[in-house]
Amino acid sequence: MKPLLFFGLIMLPAICFSQALDTIAVTREVDSLIQVSRGLTGKGEFEKALEVNAAAEKLTLEKLGRETATYGSVCFNHGRVFHNQGNYPEAEKWYLEAKAIREKVLGKEHASYGTSLNNLAILYMDMRHYETAELLSLEVKNMQRV
Repeated sequence: MKPLLFFGLIMLPAICFSQALDTIAVTREVDSLIQVSRGLTGKGEFEKALEVNAAAEKLTLEKLGRETATYGSVCFNHGRVFHNQGNYPEAEKWYLEAKAIREKVLGKEHASYGTSLNNLAILYMDMRHYETAELLSLEVKNMQRV
């Protein structure tokens, strides 16, 4: 019985802590890839930016899963690259995915959710969908009041 108690008291917390460190390491690696992708986007190197973001997506899905804030960030960055490229349908798809994930995982009060709404509003302005853009902008404004 004592070896089992040792495992439960000593080893289980160590395993859980190790998993938390792995999650943090993966999140940092994904964040780094997103930053590289953003830099490439800023230089107009959209294909390279999408390749780097695809690597971030693959890592996130393999190690963390789809319903995570990290995956929401990957989706948001996909949308950002496509938006800057002028590919509005793809940008909308990815921004909506990011918004849905961030709403579910982080909640509507979180700043990242507000950023998703804001970028969608800008996208809809660029697409000349002014009523939709206005509704999203008002939602962001209401978030800032709370």
